[in-house]
Amino acid sequence: MVAVAGGFLFAGPAGIGPQSEAARTAEQVAAVRMAIDPSTRPSAVATSEAVSTEPVAFHKDPAALFSNQHATRVVVPAVGIDAEVRPVGLVYRGGRLEYDVPRLEAGQYTGTARPGDPGNVVIGGHVAQRGVHGVFEALPGVAAGDVVEVYRGDRVFRYFITEIRVVAADATDVMGHTQEATLTLITCFPDDGYRERLVVVGRLM
Repeated sequence: MVAVAGGFLFAGPAGIGPQSEAARTAEQVAAVRMAIDPSTRPSAVATSEAVSTEPVAFHKDPAALFSNQHATRVVVPAVGIDAEVRPVGLVYRGGRLEYDVPRLEAGQYTGTARPGDPGNVVIGGHVAQRGVHGVFEALPGVAAGDVVEVYRGDRVFRYFITEIRVVAADATDVMGHTQEATLTLITCFPDDGYRERLVVVGRLM
């Protein structure tokens, strides 16, 4: 599963992005702002030039930007989920901004809160991909009150699940900032058909 600025879709692997750290950071902030508030997006401009369908990354090395800041592992003991997490950002593909998602791991999205801090930690992962089991395949089996362990290096933060719901593919509001320390897990539902999204929300214990 992957969230898009204007809808949740799957995106391919990241490519080459801007060279300077300042440029990468500025573009990430702008892209996240566009994802949360669509009114800030610029209008499309018609062009006669051919448009590449290959994804273009907004940053070359997201791990460097998230050093000691992002989730590194997510565990849901009740349903047997235990997945590595890496930071993921935005790519520009097919004429629109998309949130990337790792093929084999889960991904914490650029601009979301650091685990354990106030704000919304948003982690996405595949439920399945082309018939192959995804890291969040078992996520539909969770229940309110189950505990999710989110690791940041050697520290672990525990969230208890308070809400489970299915939303439309374009319901990007679930990724918005929160005042409380919140965890949001997102995957496709009910399968890899990408029609809807399963959203699991937790609060820091």
